[in-house]
Amino acid sequence: MIKMVFVQVAGMLTIPSLIKKHLDELIESSLETLLLSPWGGRHDFDIEKNRELFHGIYTHLIRDLHLTSKKRLGNHLTHYALQLYQKKPYLKRDLHTQLLIIGVSRVVLNHYLVHRLALGRDHAFEEHFEKLQRIYDFTLINLSHFWGQEYQAIHERDQTLIRELSIVKDGLQRQLNLIYQMIRQSPLGVATCDAGLLVQHWNPTAVRLTGYQPPDILRQSLFTLFTPPSQSLLRKRFESPRRWHANLEVYIVRKGGGIFPALLSISRMEGVELAGMHYLINFQDISERAEFKSSVQQLNQLTALSRLSSAIMHDIRNPLNSIGLHTELMEQALENRREDCLSSMSALLQATRRQVQQLRVNLDHYLTYTHLSHLKMEALDLRGELTDLIQEMRFAAVQQAIELRFNQTRAAAPVMGDWIQLRRVFVNLITNAIEAIAGQGKIRVRLYTRAQRVYVSISDDGPGVEPDLGRNLFTPFFTTKKTGMGLGLFISREIVLAHHGRISVTSKPGKGARFTVSLPLHTATQEVPA
Repeated sequence: MIKMVFVQVAGMLTIPSLIKKHLDELIESSLETLLLSPWGGRHDFDIEKNRELFHGIYTHLIRDLHLTSKKRLGNHLTHYALQLYQKKPYLKRDLHTQLLIIGVSRVVLNHYLVHRLALGRDHAFEEHFEKLQRIYDFTLINLSHFWGQEYQAIHERDQTLIRELSIVKDGLQRQLNLIYQMIRQSPLGVATCDAGLLVQHWNPTAVRLTGYQPPDILRQSLFTLFTPPSQSLLRKRFESPRRWHANLEVYIVRKGGGIFPALLSISRMEGVELAGMHYLINFQDISERAEFKSSVQQLNQLTALSRLSSAIMHDIRNPLNSIGLHTELMEQALENRREDCLSSMSALLQATRRQVQQLRVNLDHYLTYTHLSHLKMEALDLRGELTDLIQEMRFAAVQQAIELRFNQTRAAAPVMGDWIQLRRVFVNLITNAIEAIAGQGKIRVRLYTRAQRVYVSISDDGPGVEPDLGRNLFTPFFTTKKTGMGLGLFISREIVLAHHGRISVTSKPGKGARFTVSLPLHTATQEVPA
């Protein structure tokens, strides 16, 4: 009796109303079935998200069951599935999950309808049940068709991408082959190193220049090729953050012995750690250029010596001619014994004395230049010496209404040098500044230290130096004055160079000039420079 009542109730209810009535129970049963499946064991399994999915499936399935048109059968469920898996990030483009979710809902719903709700099924129930199966079939067919098209499009895109990558690969391979041939046939020695500066590649020109065959040098330290001073230079360059260093003059030791000068460039290939290629090193033998440079220097020295000899002959001969002439005149005056001979002889003696003094000044200039190789080097405080010197020269500046200022560092400025020669440099520079102002003005002398060097700058507010003339200021016998031999700045530069220093000039026409001398800062642990 109970069974019959239930059958009648079941027969009176349609499948959509049954699904709606038992929706919560169907969803929970579907979740339990899904959880027991392999997909449910995933660590990202979310019960609430999947409950929402099953609720949507059953809701859209009810809408499809209410439709009467066969052409639109399964349209709601199919549309929901496609929209769902396109919008949900965790389900996007996951056909396996789509089929699994819909398949679980179908199995659970069929089980409820066949084994639990419809114990006595009538003809109407069978028709609705068959319609339900067609909806599921239609949905799966539509999904399969859609994803078939998607996979076909993906496959075509993949094939196009594969073809494009193949073209790119062929192009890169051709470029790589070209670069490889360029490196092999390069007139420069080419080596590549890894981050630890171990040699990875070694081209034929490098073999020819150094004598090292690839087995001799590969996986060896790059520094083994260079002399100790060159190694020190290169270490500083490799430690520098700069990616590129060019025109480094180094010395390379050949395998069979012997050293040759080389011009070297370093390139750091950041982000291209390919086959250990972290550094690219190019180098070339510049022995011929060094010999040419040495020849040019010798030629310049010979030219300077020739000009110096000519100047010496001229500067000595003229005073000697005058002295000889004056001597003859004095002899004639003595022979004639005229009354005015005493006054004539006095004038001739004064003229002779002036010529002898000029001859002595000329010789002092030349002796200064020729004795630069015999400097008496000793430790001295440049700050104290300059203070005394400027105090002496301030009187001469005041006589011409020129203010001579001295700005100095508070600390001592120890250098190693010959103060007699260095004094000549600073006297010459300050004297030149006084003469350049030629009237009321200011001269500023500044002493400071920076980066293990002592700097002395002498600036004036005179007319300055024309750019075209500035390049020749340190050339021997070049002068812009009406008097003088043009050796002052040349000798000053030679003195500074002999002290391992540097001298430079900066000027703007009409705004004065500034001469700067820099010398190595001396510490107690340093040796006397050769």
